[in-house]
Amino acid sequence: MSLRTRLAVVFTVMCCSISSTQALELTVWEDYSKGSGLAQAISAFTNETGIDVKIQEQTYIYALQKMRLDGPVGQGPDVILLPNDQLGMAAKEGMIDPVYLTDEEKARYPDNVIDAVSIDQVQYAVPKSVETLAIFYNKKYLSKPFDTLDSYFKYTKLEKENGRNGFVAKFDDLFYAMPMLSAHGAYVFGRNKIGAVNVNDVGLDTPEAISAIKELKEYYNAKLIPNVVNGLNGSTNLVEMFCQGRAAATILGSWDVGSALKSHVDFATAPLPVNKEGRQMVGFLGVRGFAISHWAKDYEAALKLAKFLTQDRYAKPRFKLTGEIPASSKLLDDPDIANDKYASAFIQQAKLAEAMPSVSEMHKFWLPFSNQLPRIFKRLRA
Repeated sequence: MSLRTRLAVVFTVMCCSISSTQALELTVWEDYSKGSGLAQAISAFTNETGIDVKIQEQTYIYALQKMRLDGPVGQGPDVILLPNDQLGMAAKEGMIDPVYLTDEEKARYPDNVIDAVSIDQVQYAVPKSVETLAIFYNKKYLSKPFDTLDSYFKYTKLEKENGRNGFVAKFDDLFYAMPMLSAHGAYVFGRNKIGAVNVNDVGLDTPEAISAIKELKEYYNAKLIPNVVNGLNGSTNLVEMFCQGRAAATILGSWDVGSALKSHVDFATAPLPVNKEGRQMVGFLGVRGFAISHWAKDYEAALKLAKFLTQDRYAKPRFKLTGEIPASSKLLDDPDIANDKYASAFIQQAKLAEAMPSVSEMHKFWLPFSNQLPRIFKRLRA
């Protein structure tokens, strides 16, 4: 090959490389209706890096199913928003790659947030927001929340005598029953010596779990739980009941605040109560984070984008726009967020909560346990 030919080849490769870099466009799969919350950060990222970013909104809990098909054929995202309990499955199937956070970057978040996005102490998402459960109460019926679950029980019995629903909860679902289970000392998975999830230590078949379920069973014995909130569509029906003013109080998630606000019900939120033994009820801590697709066009650029989007300077205005509670310690203590009349209760709960396990085995528990709870509530007599 002549010198002129070799130079021509090198020049062609250089041009192609420059063209490829200039043409790089990253795709982010964000939750449905939340894309606007990324606009400010994405504009700044493009101005700083020259990399274009496209947002595609998906119903985030189903996004992983879609990526199974779209990712391998080059039609999937580079960065995908996932709930932490899907990280284990995604990693096990090779759909996402680890994210590398420095000690300084990890120090931005509470320990339980980092725990939520970690599998065997390896992180698989950059934390974006936190979510958990709290009390929602209708101020038309309750001027203030109760401190104990037993007080809600007694109030609900009185309301039933007057033909009204008092406190209504979806206790036939493991996710919503978990606050009572944990208050009694039950758990899904234990921990090993280094603090990692131990899937061989299951704490749902224990005297503590039985004690918790017996306490919940009192609601069913007294027929205080309407049938409409049981079963697969029960969560949707429960939100609808509260938003229509047909329940005085309930347990819902931080993601339900938007629906309650749209309903124009005069409501407030409060931390979960204590159980009969005076132990605090605490739900799982869920963390939504940006994971990097195994089929990302440029891993380093995708990781840089994920970290850029989760900076405090963009997370705080995003909270005001979308209501997503930021995951960083600094913002969880920021007075504008910590004292928010709706977010405050969730933040208090989030600081106490144990991370929802992110291991793939977690998915083996949701449906089977939730299928068994209704049977237990029907058969067991307290």
